[in-house]
Amino acid sequence: MVLLMLWVCLMHSKSLLYQSCFACYVSCWCCTACSQRVTMEKKHMHVQHSRLSNSASLRNCRGSESRFHLSVILFFGVFSTCLLIGLLVTNAQYNDAKRRLTEDLQALKKTHASTISERDRLKIKLDEKSKEQSMSAQNIDSKCNSNDELQSDLTDRLLACNESLFNITKERDELKVRLIESLKEGIDEGSSLQNNSMDNMTETIDLSAVSDNLTASFQESEKKLSFLSKDKDLLNAKLDTTCPLGWPKFNCSCYRVFGDGSWDEGRADCTREGGDLVVINNPEEQNFLAELGVDGWIGLRETEGSWLWVDGTAPNFTSWSVNQTDNGGGDEDCAHMTSDAGSTWNDLPCNATKSWICEKKYQQCLLHNF
Repeated sequence: MVLLMLWVCLMHSKSLLYQSCFACYVSCWCCTACSQRVTMEKKHMHVQHSRLSNSASLRNCRGSESRFHLSVILFFGVFSTCLLIGLLVTNAQYNDAKRRLTEDLQALKKTHASTISERDRLKIKLDEKSKEQSMSAQNIDSKCNSNDELQSDLTDRLLACNESLFNITKERDELKVRLIESLKEGIDEGSSLQNNSMDNMTETIDLSAVSDNLTASFQESEKKLSFLSKDKDLLNAKLDTTCPLGWPKFNCSCYRVFGDGSWDEGRADCTREGGDLVVINNPEEQNFLAELGVDGWIGLRETEGSWLWVDGTAPNFTSWSVNQTDNGGGDEDCAHMTSDAGSTWNDLPCNATKSWICEKKYQQCLLHNF
């Protein structure tokens, strides 16, 4: 019973060496116990032999006990052998499982290290991209500020140039008038001097000198006018893209679509942006706005029964939808461009919520008109 309890304890042990040693110890102990048992039985038989007189009975008893002892020895020998084989097999399985677990652990360590390396690489790349994005945003802001400053400077220079050109043109025209008048006076005086004496020849020579001076002044003014015209053309070329960033350009106007609100809110916002709600003057402008695909307010409103643009003019071109204007909901006094296939116009109450389309003239056209 004691051996059985020790066996159970050792079977739960993690050391296969202890289990093997215990198995060998049990086998040896069993063999020793059997040998001692046989020796004691022999002594006992010897005592009985001295007491028994029947030799046949003695031989039978010895034979039975010897067979029993041999069976016990064989049983424990086979049991020990099976136990040893089982322990060896268990040890082999344990070593194999340990090897596989070790390999799996190494593979997991490699995968973990690779994952950490990839994470660090992606983090570095993300930081670089963030820095590049920040630098790009700063460059864009700097370029926008520089563009605004350049635009303002070019506009000031062009206005000054146009003012100077206007003054020189005015001066040239005055010189033309003076020259023509002087020539007429000279011709008249020359005709009268031809009938006078040679004493008046000096006055004719002086008049010719005045005419030459006026002609030289006129030619100098023409040169200045030509130079200023070239300078104006150069500045106009530089201002060819003066629409603000995000404002598409068509002919002499810049356009932009803004958020949702009433017609009056849209117009107030366009005014803050330096323009007004769009005024559509021709089919080409209508087609350009249709490409934007926006459902938004335009600068057309009904006032005292008449539709007028925000600049006070009556429409010379319209693109109303079928059966419009119908004033279907009542008080539909404001117009908006629809986002359907034809981008036609429709009337709505002015407090309805829509996007709005702003328009403002860019400087080049204004200066050309000037």
